[in-house]
Amino acid sequence: MIDVDAIKTRILSMMEQLGMTPSAFADQACISRSALTHLASGRNKVTLDMINKIVQGFDEWNPEWIIFGHGPQKRGETDSSDMYGGDLFSSASSVGEITPTEAHRESVSQHYFAPKSEPEVRIIEKPEKQIERITVFYSDGSYQEFRRATASK
Repeated sequence: MIDVDAIKTRILSMMEQLGMTPSAFADQACISRSALTHLASGRNKVTLDMINKIVQGFDEWNPEWIIFGHGPQKRGETDSSDMYGGDLFSSASSVGEITPTEAHRESVSQHYFAPKSEPEVRIIEKPEKQIERITVFYSDGSYQEFRRATASK
C-alpha cells in the first residue's frame, strides 16, 4: 500500500531542498497552485496525476524515492542511508536474481510516467432548431399562444 502522507512529506521536502516557493514549484510541475496549497495544508491528498506531473517536471529526482521513499533522492546518486543497503532492486541480487539495468529502470519509469495522449475532440453537428410555438402569459391569468405556420404540401 502506498502511503500518501509520506509522499506529501517527500514532495514538501523536495520543495524545501530546492529552495522553491510553492508557486514556483507548482509552475515547474505544471500543477495548479491551489492543488499544491491544498496538499500542503492537508485539505486534499496527493493524486496520481499530481505525482506524474511532479515526476515529469523534476526529472532529475528519482520517482522511486518520491513514491516509495526507496533509493536515492536524485537519479544517479547513491543512497547510503537506505536501511536496505541499496536501491529498490538491491534485494533481488542478494537472492541470486537478475538486477534490472539502468536502461530497464528508465523504460519502466517512462512507461508508468509517460504523458497521456490528448483525447480526440469530435464536433457533432446538430440540426438547426426552429421555434414551433410561443406562449405569452398576462398578469390577469390569461395567455395567448402563437404557433409557427406549417408549410402545406
